[in-house]
Amino acid sequence: MQEIRMKAFAVDEVSPFSGRIIPRAVAERAINEYNEEFVSQRRAFGECGQSQDHDSTEIHLSNVSHLVTSIQIEGNDVMVNAEILDTPMGIKVQEMLTKKVPLRIGYRGIGYVEDTTVKDDGFTLISFDIIPKVI
Repeated sequence: MQEIRMKAFAVDEVSPFSGRIIPRAVAERAINEYNEEFVSQRRAFGECGQSQDHDSTEIHLSNVSHLVTSIQIEGNDVMVNAEILDTPMGIKVQEMLTKKVPLRIGYRGIGYVEDTTVKDDGFTLISFDIIPKVI
């Protein structure tokens, strides 16, 4: 089983992907909840590709490619470790990694955004999905 380690996002900085800022305190609380509810119970599945509905709270088992094994903040970077699974989509990810296709991990979450800043009012992490790195 192949393991990967990738940066998901940076706290207190504007994301080049979503244009949003996740303050450190909001990220720490959401990561702690995600670690407790999903990672520690080996239920932190991620998909290959991003849902067409970016606000979707469902994980589609047909798209599952990996299992998140740890998430931590290092400096301002949120780092994700994951095991690539031997699912059809996991095999596709393994092949892309072998071929050195640039990939990244993006987060999917729900919550309230004011201007460009994610507020702590119920911000919840849903998943960390493997997607093409285009920026």
